[in-house]
Amino acid sequence: MTGAKCVSDNDKVKLLLQNARQLLKIVDASLSGTSLEERAANMERSHVNTDMDRLACDWKQASNMLEAEGGHTSDEITTQLNRVRLISVQTDI
Repeated sequence: MTGAKCVSDNDKVKLLLQNARQLLKIVDASLSGTSLEERAANMERSHVNTDMDRLACDWKQASNMLEAEGGHTSDEITTQLNRVRLISVQTDI
């Protein structure tokens, strides 16, 4: 494959994380009063009622996965960040 650029799993995760953070800034700007991270900190998965709640929980899970050193594969993290991205795009803000 000449001219093809190899992208490492680590690079993919970094790019998805950047993208997720940009989308979450947009979501936070549309929320009044509480940031998505504050919302997630005060919520349990069993009390998810809205798309915003689901987005907050998925972001919290992605953040926890990223903070856990070596606890998750890049595929697991990529899957979770893609969920955050997908939900944030689908959420009517």
